[in-house]
Amino acid sequence: LNFSRFEGNSSFGQLSTETNPIKQRLHSTTYAYKDTKNNASLVYKDGNTTGTLFYNDRDLYGKSRVHSKKAYTLSDNNYIARQYGFDVQHEWDFRGGKDYFIAGVLGKRETYRTTSGPYYGNPHRNSYAIYGTYSYQINPKWTSILGLRYSDIKDPVKNQRVLIPQFQLQHRINKESSMYINVGKAFRMPNLSDTFKKINKGYASVSGRNLKPEEGWNYELGYKHITNKDSWKIAAFYMDFKNFFSWKPDSNGKNTIRVNGGRYRNVGIEAQYGRKLTDHLKMTVGASYSNPKQREIDKTYWKQANPKLQFTGGIHYNSSTWTAGTSINFVTKRMKNRDGGINPNLVAWNAYVGYQFNENSSLRIDARNLLNRHNVISNGDWEYWDEP
Repeated sequence: LNFSRFEGNSSFGQLSTETNPIKQRLHSTTYAYKDTKNNASLVYKDGNTTGTLFYNDRDLYGKSRVHSKKAYTLSDNNYIARQYGFDVQHEWDFRGGKDYFIAGVLGKRETYRTTSGPYYGNPHRNSYAIYGTYSYQINPKWTSILGLRYSDIKDPVKNQRVLIPQFQLQHRINKESSMYINVGKAFRMPNLSDTFKKINKGYASVSGRNLKPEEGWNYELGYKHITNKDSWKIAAFYMDFKNFFSWKPDSNGKNTIRVNGGRYRNVGIEAQYGRKLTDHLKMTVGASYSNPKQREIDKTYWKQANPKLQFTGGIHYNSSTWTAGTSINFVTKRMKNRDGGINPNLVAWNAYVGYQFNENSSLRIDARNLLNRHNVISNGDWEYWDEP
């Protein structure tokens, strides 16, 4: 049995730079949010059979206050979302363990309702899927893996029946080195909260019947070299998606209506190196460069969609009782913000230390943003800062 709970309280202000005090208070707003999440799962395992029951929910409560007023106003987007279901799978081995086949079935139900006012109906989605993965060893050097997943989704906007394939070919160069090719389809339904909003104190579909799922293909070519002391991993990838999710303004000019935004493409390369310094100490460094871009459905040109260049590094200590580590993340070549400038480089330095009292009890302390930087963690028009 696993259970976790998250509770967060946050607030931020959008302050007017007008010199007139009355106008400044009129055009300045403070936003406050309370966010609660619960996650629970019950796992049963008997030999090669595994069964899982899962449940998770999110309760988001927001309010805002214009500085010229004393009272807060509830957000129209407050909601409670729930998801629960089951996942059962079994594994078979063949040819003395050279091959294996995993098959399973999954079912889940998603519900969503606003907590800010009346709502229309009870938006929910039921999903059922059967899936399988077969690994076949062609010879000691080559292995092929084929995966298929069929999903039947009962959606309040449009039902979907989707077949998602994935294929991987692995080549073992020697005991320490290997290469692989991976091709797979991706598919993502819109959230229930994307298609239903509170409008004029009612609850209705605002994105229309034309909101389609995101779908596309991922292609990856990789190389791995792993020894007892160190490891190298490098991969080149290409992504091509259509109907990616985007936002359009509502009648008040706020980007709250979810729509399909056209095409998304990304091509790049990523690499990671790890080295075992001692029996308890390990370090890692990594880098990635890509060219993510998107084309809006009503546009003829492509624009940058995400940051292009990222560097990471870390050092970690692990013993029978103590764990500790520190990591740094540097992101550059970022996107333009609403003022026409480029968002500043992101530099995030974090650390942690933990102690294992016994098999069932442990304590961990995390410290984030040790440099106390005003990192902009969002991409696009609006700047959202990292935790201080």
